[in-house]
Amino acid sequence: MRRHRAGSNSKDATTTSTANTGLLDFLLPKFRSRTGISVQYVAVGTGAALKIGEQGDADVVLVHDRESEDRFVAAGFGVNRRDVMYNDFVIVGAPADPAQIRGLNDAAEALKRIRAAGSAFVSRGDRSGTHLRELQLWRAAGVGPKWGGYYLSIARAWARR
Repeated sequence: MRRHRAGSNSKDATTTSTANTGLLDFLLPKFRSRTGISVQYVAVGTGAALKIGEQGDADVVLVHDRESEDRFVAAGFGVNRRDVMYNDFVIVGAPADPAQIRGLNDAAEALKRIRAAGSAFVSRGDRSGTHLRELQLWRAAGVGPKWGGYYLSIARAWARR
């Protein structure tokens, strides 16, 4: 584990979700002022951030897929895993609510209903933490995520700057 001193740089890999919140833009100047350590980061999907960490090209990895994080640490690529924040998984749909999911608090049940109704579903499909969580929820629902042209995998992040 590399120790940093004032005047040094830390290379970090984080998710687009974290970068898009503005949290890093808020915290990093304060961190540098307090420690003298500069942080440079790359914002990518969880899978890509973990790969950067596996290759030894990041001092800190900030991601959001617990199963992948646990495997990363168990394989010896990381130490000192901590919960920093969490995501809410929100399903947004058409105003007409053809799958009748409005008001549900159970994402797996909502996915079951979407699948049963044959309603369209748009997935990030990019192996990000959000996409991996979606796949976990499909497994919990006990139904496959792909059906008759109604499951659209766009293979990219939602937000664009």
